[in-house]
Amino acid sequence: MFIADHHASQQPDQKHPYGHARYETVATLALGFLLLLVAIGIGWNAVQRLFASDELLSPDALVLAATLVSIGSKEWLYWWTLGYAKRVRSDLL
Repeated sequence: MFIADHHASQQPDQKHPYGHARYETVATLALGFLLLLVAIGIGWNAVQRLFASDELLSPDALVLAATLVSIGSKEWLYWWTLGYAKRVRSDLL
């Protein structure tokens, strides 16, 4: 991603009169493809574990508490970021 960002920020030249912004697009597509492969792997693993019922795990109270803290902190971070974006009028955020 850093390489694509470096190339995409270069100014237009003779061979690329409209600039080098396509590097960013190609890098985004590559990252999207990689994330799709990861999602397929996670889904495949979940299906395999679902049908191997003797290997199903039951989370204990500590795991459930950590999950709730994680969800709560991410939700708080989302709302804080949204409020900050409105304060500074940032479309990107």
